Amino acid sequence: MKQESSQPRAGARLQSARRFGLMVLVASTLLLGGCLSSVPGLKSGPPEWVNQPPPDTGRAWYGIGEGHDLNTARRLALRDIAAKFKVSVEGQTTSQISERNGRVDRGGSVKVSDRVEAVEFKNPVVEKTAPSPNGGVYALVRIDRLAFFQDLREKFNGAADQVSAATADLGSKTQVEQLLVLRRQDKTIDQAMGYYPLLQQGGLTEEDRSKAALLTGVRSKSELITQQLVFVVRTAREHQDVADVVTKFLTDNNVKTRSDGGSASATVEATVKPRLDEVQGSKLVRLDVSLQVKDDRQQTVSGQNYVASGASLTSHANARQQALTKLQEELRKAGLINGLGFKVQ
Repeated sequence: MKQESSQPRAGARLQSARRFGLMVLVASTLLLGGCLSSVPGLKSGPPEWVNQPPPDTGRAWYGIGEGHDLNTARRLALRDIAAKFKVSVEGQTTSQISERNGRVDRGGSVKVSDRVEAVEFKNPVVEKTAPSPNGGVYALVRIDRLAFFQDLREKFNGAADQVSAATADLGSKTQVEQLLVLRRQDKTIDQAMGYYPLLQQGGLTEEDRSKAALLTGVRSKSELITQQLVFVVRTAREHQDVADVVTKFLTDNNVKTRSDGGSASATVEATVKPRLDEVQGSKLVRLDVSLQVKDDRQQTVSGQNYVASGASLTSHANARQQALTKLQEELRKAGLINGLGFKVQ
């Protein structure tokens, strides 16, 4: 009897074993992949709280940031909170339009925007962190809303109290002295009134409104006194062109001037020392100008010195005109208070 060969059966068993091994490998790979996907930190996407952070409440604000390290992520999370706060504040203040000197003024909302950009959130709390796919870190940051408004109100009250104390005895001063006192408070008033719209987001108290009214009143009084002031500009007859430059500077700043010898709130005395020269055919003029301001009691209250030069190929008169133009520009850049040499602290 013919005996069957064992080779076909051995080949079949080998193929069967290979198929079984391949099935085991596939199953193991699928199982391993499922296990790896459950390991924290190895997910392909960010954690759920990154895409869905906790909602803001009456007690806290939340922000998300991503950075190459925790400090950067924390800073960007605070910027995220500030951006939401900015939208809220700007939406409330854009429609608030005031009228000053007969014209509509929308500049206040710009200052408010600047103030929001400079908001400092104290004691931020990092609630959660997680690695980001870019090799950095996510951060969830919380700000205590009540503590923020408490700190803001303390700053507002401090600024308002400073202005109130500085302007308490205005009635005993001359108009020029009153103007100086009031204008010295400009920066503090700007700071306080920048805080005010931010405070509105947390709810205003009657004391807040009262102090805001005080600050607005001080600003209005400063503008009113500026309009009421009357200056006389005096100088030697041969330097009347310098007096004309100073007079224009005052009127451009809404200050009245007169030249008929009548009563005035203050006098600006301009002392001019000209120097003429000629170098290689160029006509040169240098004007040393000293401005002294005296109040209605003829007491010197301020002073400022200027040096203005000009050159011309044709005449000293043209060179002098260039010097006057430079003097006018220097005054314009300085502004009313600094231009007249008043010390604004």
